[in-house]
Amino acid sequence: MSNFLDNCFGSWFEPQQTFERLALDPPLLQAALIIAGVNILEGLRLGGVGGACLQVFFGVVGWLLLNGLLHLLLTAFGQNPSYRRLLALTGFASLPWLLVPPGVTLGGPIGGLLVLGALVWFVALQTWAVAQATALDWWRVALLVPLTFAGALVALTWTVDSLIKTIGLSQ
Repeated sequence: MSNFLDNCFGSWFEPQQTFERLALDPPLLQAALIIAGVNILEGLRLGGVGGACLQVFFGVVGWLLLNGLLHLLLTAFGQNPSYRRLLALTGFASLPWLLVPPGVTLGGPIGGLLVLGALVWFVALQTWAVAQATALDWWRVALLVPLTFAGALVALTWTVDSLIKTIGLSQ
């Protein structure tokens, strides 16, 4: 348990050293617990216990898929990233999201600043985590991550469009 708490503390306050250490032996179960915990809080905020269960499911699936797409994109660009390392580091880089539900609940300008700060910290830490996991410069990752989201959006659009056309053909 103390190792998990040390990893969490380090991810918040000493990300460079912590991510370098985590990259050597990625604690995948700990990262999955963080993803589940972050999504439980978000789900409770959005829809109670039922919302928390759904949020955890979709949060974990999204974490796996987006990292999978990032892995495929990096592989297409000639990198050889470890999927396990990507998952572990981006899991720990999700810790700033824990500040979003309290910020939204607090509301007003202070809550808004808390949410904005948490989101900026989240994006910066995610970028740093992927850079550490892949040994790429952070600025290259900052350009690559939006491509991953764009690729996911295009793939989803094509899939939905194909399903709609297929259903239309069968009628």
